[in-house]
Amino acid sequence: RYNSKFSVTTCSGYVSLPIGDEEALKQALATVGPVSAVINANSADFQLYREGVYDNANCSSELLDLPVLIVGYGTTEDGLDYWIVRNSWGVNWGMNGYINMS
Repeated sequence: RYNSKFSVTTCSGYVSLPIGDEEALKQALATVGPVSAVINANSADFQLYREGVYDNANCSSELLDLPVLIVGYGTTEDGLDYWIVRNSWGVNWGMNGYINMS
């Protein structure tokens, strides 16, 4: 049962982004802040991720089962673009709780 006395944060607003518009996502990250998203996380290679840029061509865009927070983006030395994503599984998963996803 929700009790506002124990609330530690509030949402001051939101922005809806066009589906698939990576430039809009980058702009929102730069001007608004972290962006919530939902991803497909039921593959073993995702669950066992430790480092590098995660890229799974078989990842479903319909079977979405894990809420995450996109906190940034980058490009590898080889020119591969990726999103910096914070998972909710704790710091013992991935790179201290984060994953770089292409």
